[in-house]
Amino acid sequence: MRTFTQELVLTIVDSLVIGALLVLAGFLVNLGLERYKSRDAFLKELAKTRVEKIASVWSSLYEYESVVDDLISKTGELKLRQGGYIEREEFAYDDDELEAQARELSETSSARRQHIEDLLERERFWLGATLYDRCGSYFALQRNRVRLFFEIFMTEDETELNRIQAEYEQAQKEAEEGRRDVLSVLEDLEARPEVAKRRH
Repeated sequence: MRTFTQELVLTIVDSLVIGALLVLAGFLVNLGLERYKSRDAFLKELAKTRVEKIASVWSSLYEYESVVDDLISKTGELKLRQGGYIEREEFAYDDDELEAQARELSETSSARRQHIEDLLERERFWLGATLYDRCGSYFALQRNRVRLFFEIFMTEDETELNRIQAEYEQAQKEAEEGRRDVLSVLEDLEARPEVAKRRH
């Protein structure tokens, strides 16, 4: 038989053991929650960084496309004027100004091309395989447009000119499809934010 003191000590010890177990359980739950919060914050930061890197690449590609469009437009207008195919409009730039703009756009195009080549390689991890491939293809299609455009003006053979013009028109279509391909991947990332947390 136990005495009152023994019962009291046993009750206190039981309470202390139960209390210690509850404190330990609370500590372990809190530790698990902190790890979860830390991992979640880390993944959110990764996703945020990835979105910033993707935005930087897309912005550079879009700017390059704009420069290519301007270069083709201004150079085309200049060559058509010089060939006597079109007249200068009343408020349009004169040939010297147009040629200076085309030369500046050509230099800008070259600088941006090099920048994008470096940027794609530097941000390859952040883009992931699919987006990297699509951006690289789109970029190559834009470069091909420029190459074919200038080949048109360097070709004097009519048969060759027709072939290059047809190839150029096809390159225009492919560049637009390439643009849509990149945008489809970006829309997929936007629609499924959890994808932005892992490599696409």
